[in-house]
Amino acid sequence: MRSNKSMLSFAGRTIINSKICLLSGIMLIGTLNAQDKEPQFGLTLGYSLIDINSKSSDIEGDSQPGFFIGAAMNFEFGAKWGLAPQLLYANYIETDFLHIPLYLQLQVDKKLGVLVGPQITILLDDPFDEIHEFGLDIGFGLNYDLSDKIFLNTRYAVELGNRAKDEPDPFFEEDLSFSINSFMFGVGCRF
Repeated sequence: MRSNKSMLSFAGRTIINSKICLLSGIMLIGTLNAQDKEPQFGLTLGYSLIDINSKSSDIEGDSQPGFFIGAAMNFEFGAKWGLAPQLLYANYIETDFLHIPLYLQLQVDKKLGVLVGPQITILLDDPFDEIHEFGLDIGFGLNYDLSDKIFLNTRYAVELGNRAKDEPDPFFEEDLSFSINSFMFGVGCRF
């Protein structure tokens, strides 16, 4: 059972995560109104890898391969800048996530774009109730257009917080602390 301090800490993080989601939504709506061209919609799928990094010697790091599938949009704001949000379902060996990157895209040339920005990750399945549902990452990557319709993209996202819940465990000598980073490589089709 959780202590009152742990419940208050969880409630505080939930409020902060809600504010981050609300602010991201407001930014997205504002950028949609400022776009120069019609938004492009597409589907994407590919290979994904999560890497569990721990600062504690009691938790061993782990990597889990998987796949992702989802929706992608592209909003252009002139010749060089755009917003490239995506909603991706990812399945790994032991769990499932929603990855929601909200990347700013800088077109280096006609086919190559550089991506950078925040990514929200939502844990969909935690059978042991030991991991926080929401995570905030900072990500970067590349987008390459093979044609007007087909594109490749790759990106890496580093989690900024701690995914372990704050309850002390009598079996571990150190505080548990770990983050989940993700790598994705995929192909997509725009409509």
